[in-house]
Amino acid sequence: MMRQYEAISALAGSGKTYALTSRFIGLLAQGARPEEILAVTFTRKAAGEIFDRIVTRLAAAALHERARDELASALKAYGCEMKTGAPGRWLQQVLEAMPHLHIGTIDSLFVSIVQAFAMELGLPPRQEILDGLGRDLAREEALRDAMEAACRDRAARQSFMEAFRLLTFEKQKNVRDTILETADSAHRLFLYYPDPESWGRFDAMWPDKPWWMCAAGMTRAELLAEIDAFRNGRHIAGLGNQKAAGKWNEMLDLLGREDWLELSGHSLFKNLSVRLAGLLAGEAEYTNFRKYAISGSDARQVVRFLAWFMQRYVFDNLRKTEGIHRLMTAYEASYRQSVRARGRLSFEDIQVVLFEAERSGVKMEIDYRLDGRFRHWMLDEFQDTSARQWAVLGNLANEILQGGDDRSFFYVGDAKQAIYGWRGGDARLFDAVHGYYENLFGRKSILNRSWRSSPVVLKAVNQVFGDALSAPLYEHPEV
Repeated sequence: MMRQYEAISALAGSGKTYALTSRFIGLLAQGARPEEILAVTFTRKAAGEIFDRIVTRLAAAALHERARDELASALKAYGCEMKTGAPGRWLQQVLEAMPHLHIGTIDSLFVSIVQAFAMELGLPPRQEILDGLGRDLAREEALRDAMEAACRDRAARQSFMEAFRLLTFEKQKNVRDTILETADSAHRLFLYYPDPESWGRFDAMWPDKPWWMCAAGMTRAELLAEIDAFRNGRHIAGLGNQKAAGKWNEMLDLLGREDWLELSGHSLFKNLSVRLAGLLAGEAEYTNFRKYAISGSDARQVVRFLAWFMQRYVFDNLRKTEGIHRLMTAYEASYRQSVRARGRLSFEDIQVVLFEAERSGVKMEIDYRLDGRFRHWMLDEFQDTSARQWAVLGNLANEILQGGDDRSFFYVGDAKQAIYGWRGGDARLFDAVHGYYENLFGRKSILNRSWRSSPVVLKAVNQVFGDALSAPLYEHPEV
């Protein structure tokens, strides 16, 4: 029998699209109209493949006995009987409903919602979808306005340019593109976490006193005095190796100059850093051309050097983070006014508009009007869904997942295939949603036989991932 609520964990090449299209045809067999079925994935190519596979299977079943028997067998597993001539009728239904079908990307779904409810969302009646060059020009305009508006906030501008410098360190990149990339990355974080308390707050990140606060109160003059004392002390003198002593002097010079970028990449500094546990215990062995032991007061002194670096590095970056937040506040205000409010929207902006409508309560009315449009939900590649996307879809999905009628909900994915983390995709949502509605879904269905990859490839994948992605997180904050 077809399960009304089903979650499938599907290995790559295990027949995920076959299962999805079989369910779509099974819903047709149960009397569902094609336009009542929402099938959503993440790329146009995947959406096209789903539609093509549905049409191809129905056409083949209408014309060829072997294909008809195969489809009848697949539908029998769902408890559906396929009568003579049924594939042709279902194919006709699908083709006639093409202008009203909802087989597409999650972005196209969100675009259709925004276009249908522009007035409710405070947007002009016509929108321009920004992509590529148009999006870059809009971001450039908003960033220029924000930088001009923040001209009195010198720290904010310096923080942003420092972030830009770090991003381009030892890289040959186009300056304009990198500035926009830096702003885009910071702005994306800002949209997820607009609260200033989330940016550069020491107490929020380290509620317990970290080890490196042992250098709290140390002045720069004291640091330089301790560096000189260590240079002339017994440890460096006892190395018996000019090159090894030279490495110590290089590292101490960088520490004294507070050149954090060079220091963090220095070989001796990195070697000592990974021996921190031993240094804190008072004895460690490190490598500097060859292995050396360090203990007692020398080990404690190195801990103080590492602590100074951590303290200054962390607090410098906390200040920069606060400055970037102030600049992004100005950037968002400029972008909202000059771009988003005029209906010039990127796909990211569309999610922002719907997410803000969700938080403000405006979307509740939209959800009410959308609720009856889709009776059957099918979500593909669910491991790439972001928390923000689920927040937009959640209320609509919840209406179906309350149970009580013949509407259905199906999703499929594989955490090992998650590729959209760069745009907020959160593979943990797969298990979180299943756990929250476990009384409806029951046990997950698992497709674990790959028809695509060789045993050697599958063994390597399983060894790499192991159980790292198998732990369910039922308490995900967005579910």
